[in-house]
Amino acid sequence: MSGIIGRTLGSGASVMALLFCAVAPTVAQAGSTDSVAAAADLNTTAYAPAFFAEFRPVTALDMISRIPGFQFDGGSSARGFAGTAGNVLIDGERPPTRSDSLSNVLSRIPATRVLRIDIVRAGAGGIDMQGKSVVANVIRRPDAGLTGSMSSSLTVTDTLRLQPSVSVQVQRQAGGRALDGALRLSGGGQDGRTVRDRRSPAGVALLQAQSDSRFDYTSGETTGVYEGPLGGGRVRGNVLLNYSDNLHESVDSLLMTGGAERSADETTRWRGEAGLRWTRGLPRGVNLELVGFQSATDTDSGGRYQTPNYAADTLTHQMARESIVSAALKFPALGDWSVETGSELALNRIETGTGYILNGQSLRLAGDDTRVEELRNESFVTGTRPLGSGLNLTAGLRYEISRITADGNAGGARTNLAYLKPRLGLTWTPRPRETVNLKLEQNVDQLSFNAFTASAAFETGIFGRGNPDIRPARTWLASARYERLFDRQGSIVAELLHERQEDVLGTVVIH
Repeated sequence: MSGIIGRTLGSGASVMALLFCAVAPTVAQAGSTDSVAAAADLNTTAYAPAFFAEFRPVTALDMISRIPGFQFDGGSSARGFAGTAGNVLIDGERPPTRSDSLSNVLSRIPATRVLRIDIVRAGAGGIDMQGKSVVANVIRRPDAGLTGSMSSSLTVTDTLRLQPSVSVQVQRQAGGRALDGALRLSGGGQDGRTVRDRRSPAGVALLQAQSDSRFDYTSGETTGVYEGPLGGGRVRGNVLLNYSDNLHESVDSLLMTGGAERSADETTRWRGEAGLRWTRGLPRGVNLELVGFQSATDTDSGGRYQTPNYAADTLTHQMARESIVSAALKFPALGDWSVETGSELALNRIETGTGYILNGQSLRLAGDDTRVEELRNESFVTGTRPLGSGLNLTAGLRYEISRITADGNAGGARTNLAYLKPRLGLTWTPRPRETVNLKLEQNVDQLSFNAFTASAAFETGIFGRGNPDIRPARTWLASARYERLFDRQGSIVAELLHERQEDVLGTVVIH
């Protein structure tokens, strides 16, 4: 048998990439000279509904996909909100939600509710870019009334399994208030037949089998959002409840030795979350934003693996919780600078208990009973200053400090981490519809809590030992981006990226 231990490897890895994208122009069928307009700031381009008329979009997400040169980024799923934002805003703000993805939020906004979409490049309009070169700001109509939609689908697989799904969405926006609700249900299954082939590093066949599998799933999700005035400002609150159940069964007919291997795995997960964002204008044009967020995820999984020689059972229960509070202040002008500063505090906790049974006997692994807790704070200050001649400078500094505590039968450890993460950007707009952006920043990855927990793969004979003492990867990123728009749908985007990585997280195999 072998073991795998997650640990920190050496430093100095570099990655360089050149990305190039060109979109051919299309002939306008409907629209006017007002469909695309450059704002007073050369780094902002406004797209009115007339621009999208020929494409007949149904939702705001459809409209986003039609903007030349813009590539949608839904954001990342790291703990906390700092550094995880996507590149689309709604009325200048980002929704305080985690599981309700940015693409889902945009797909619930009917195209008829969109007043316009502003494409904002670094240094424009006082928008918090969060390191993005370009963001889209979806501006909604203030009184769009009552809208809704319902859709359903039925997929029949090649093995005649059914996969039905249904989605219902309702929105109401009037009098400065908005209500948004959605319900999605899906289920079904899939059968499969594959060939399984395991070989040694020397190429010697260790196992050959024909695998027949069956997969069944059920999922449901409901969301609710309210926006309106509160305490002299505006509040947005959202709630989400998600359920999923996945069952996978397979039978492997062994071709080399005869007999069969059988496996069955089922995972059931419940997730609930609630988020609240409150914004208010303060004297002298200062804007305050407060965010609170809470989520809980309960996961139960069990599996059985049976061969002609042994039988193994696994049962795991995991409870994960996340709490986030943050505050930010945006100052319109401090001399020639527009400044934003803020701080976020996030508490994450995961408790995992796993039981292994091998041939009727309990099997204990280091790290099969763990509790990992992270208390993290990230503070930032960002400044933007016009330099004239189409040049804009953006400078920012983030400071991250965290304490990770791991306890369990693999031992206990406490890790304190602190990192400065500078960011510098320069945007040059020599003429309308042409932009050059240069950026240099340092990013620090978050440690995966799974690295602290044991794992076992009985079908391969590889077992993972929880490692309570690891370090996150650090990356220096430099990029140069050129964008040129022409006609209505024509664009050329070229981007050069260079990354230098240190303390890369990897695996070590112990025989």
